[in-house]
Amino acid sequence: MNVPDNREMQGLLAKLEAKSSYQRKRVNKYQETLGADDETFSLHRLTSHDDLLLKQTCEFLSGVFEQGMDDEDKIMNQWIFDFDIAYHALTDKEGKVIAAANSSYMPLENSESILAVWYVAVAEEYRGKRLANELYQSIYQFAEDRAQDYHTKVKAIVGEASHQEIQTIEQVLRREEISRKRAYYYDQSGIIKEVPYVSPPLKWDSETGAPAEEAQPNHLMLKLLQIITAIYRDSYSPREEDFMNKEYHDRAVAVVDGHLRTIETALAEASNGKVFLK
Repeated sequence: MNVPDNREMQGLLAKLEAKSSYQRKRVNKYQETLGADDETFSLHRLTSHDDLLLKQTCEFLSGVFEQGMDDEDKIMNQWIFDFDIAYHALTDKEGKVIAAANSSYMPLENSESILAVWYVAVAEEYRGKRLANELYQSIYQFAEDRAQDYHTKVKAIVGEASHQEIQTIEQVLRREEISRKRAYYYDQSGIIKEVPYVSPPLKWDSETGAPAEEAQPNHLMLKLLQIITAIYRDSYSPREEDFMNKEYHDRAVAVVDGHLRTIETALAEASNGKVFLK
């Protein structure tokens, strides 16, 4: 079997390692220590055996992101068992979570895949120490490992960035070693526009199919090509078993499909069908 070329992902990993000021030491398959000067942190890839640390991580991320955060019960009882979903946590010497991230690996057709980075957060008192870079190094390594398992090429690195935090987020994402940009296009009149994007609801009324929360306007941050449809289908498509009947499920699906059509309509305006990153 041919092994797809993932040199670009490997190049980003090499840059992150080269720019790191921390010495990494592996403790076991799921834990490393990060040491620099007088500080030491532990970086964990969480599994089903880390219930207390996972719960603390969920509470930490919920405290940072509030609206739009995933349901803790689903994280603890479903998604943590999925090998294509990764939860990483950084703890201080007392074992307190001071930074965390969530990402997922999405295999596509034609031996390609997407890495979706959903949440990355660092406690305010620890910002400026480039701990986000350390989380990204572990996230990108997770993607590289899954690419080898699936024999796929990472086609895109995709993430969402809220309007409220976009300036802070971009300062991190535009670093050379992370290299994520927003998606734009020129319309038929030559006006530059950002690709419109919202995060569809994650919570639904099971008895009506109506959203139980508002869709969140976000900026789409990309490394390579945008593949929005795959993200919607994989991460936001309502599951039929969560609703009282198929009619209510279909109503919820129609809401998500409506957001997708809005994006497709905007992209149809793109001059020569081209989208660019900056």
